[in-house]
Amino acid sequence: MSDHPPVDGPLDRALDALRSTPTPEGPSAETLDRALAAALAASAPRPRNRRTLMFTTLKLAAAALIGAFALSHLATPPAGAASPYTEAARKLRAARTLSFVSTYTFDLPGMDKPMVLKMKMLSKAPNRARTEADGGVIAVVDGATGRLLMLDPKAKTAVLMESKAPAAGPGGDASTGLRELAEKEGKPVGKREVGGIEAQGYRVEILPGHEWTVWVDPKANHPVRVDIKADLPNGKMTGTLAEFVLDAPLDDALFSTLTPPGYTLKTAQTDLFAPPETIVARVLKLYGDKNDGKFPTRLDDIAGFVKLIPAPKAGELVDPAIVQLNNDISRVVGLHLSLPGGYGYKPEGVKLGDPLAVVFWYKPPGKETYRAVYGDLRVDDLAADKVPKP
Repeated sequence: MSDHPPVDGPLDRALDALRSTPTPEGPSAETLDRALAAALAASAPRPRNRRTLMFTTLKLAAAALIGAFALSHLATPPAGAASPYTEAARKLRAARTLSFVSTYTFDLPGMDKPMVLKMKMLSKAPNRARTEADGGVIAVVDGATGRLLMLDPKAKTAVLMESKAPAAGPGGDASTGLRELAEKEGKPVGKREVGGIEAQGYRVEILPGHEWTVWVDPKANHPVRVDIKADLPNGKMTGTLAEFVLDAPLDDALFSTLTPPGYTLKTAQTDLFAPPETIVARVLKLYGDKNDGKFPTRLDDIAGFVKLIPAPKAGELVDPAIVQLNNDISRVVGLHLSLPGGYGYKPEGVKLGDPLAVVFWYKPPGKETYRAVYGDLRVDDLAADKVPKP
């Protein structure tokens, strides 16, 4: 994995502050999603690696939460004539264990080079997951107990986040593209060799600007690779999922959230599995407090939200409050993937504290009413005829 020179910006300053705590070399970089795991060590860090650890932990914790619910949230593929694509989707739907290797590349403004993160993900039904970042940092999540454990094996440090309320069933907000892959039709796009297999490709539009190409072994009806392209509010993301293994035996010890012997542990109560409206309200409050009461123009603006990430205090493990914040930001940015019916957001003319204006709303599956966040960050039910007009 390559290292990248620092860039003078809010995120880079936060990364520098995080990395200024003496730590061993961390794994390589990427962007987005949830912070955790920086640890004390005897030697000072190398400047060229200062930005890598936080990028890794942001994505790692997000991936763990996604993986914990991926299996249980894969929906039944659409009815119709069987194809290698639909059969592969059905296999994914039925799998009790799943492992694969993911590589994501983010090309964002202000970066001299694209940022890359490679990691291995392991999932075990009904709702446990483990991610292993290239470089050694590990995240384990148990959705049944609401526990998220981050480990830095090099520094022998751990952070355990215990949710105030475990997830009540599969967390739809964490399923992202895997559910859509099973629900949507794949359009044949030709063949290519993947790992010595002549694979058939199927194009799937997860949503506008977010496209997957699923490569399937047509003889075994087994997924062999997924290529991902996504337009971001500021930049682009590409990714690959590969080395799929379904239903292999995975030891329960891999998914244990008990701290290994010899590790220094920091614990915190948190709220990782709060419903979307609660998460949105928390992020809007923080954004409004830092921007003269104004709300963000959109909820998937990565560049705007990362400016909210504070730097931890020197000489400490990463503050669990920062982990919570990054969890919240990651979920808000990914709402367009996680809410099956979409959501509404209308911040124009609304300022923090307005008790009458509805800023955010969505309809939970199976409900007649909507859940809404108001300008004063109150969360309440909203009748369908009260939903703001576009």
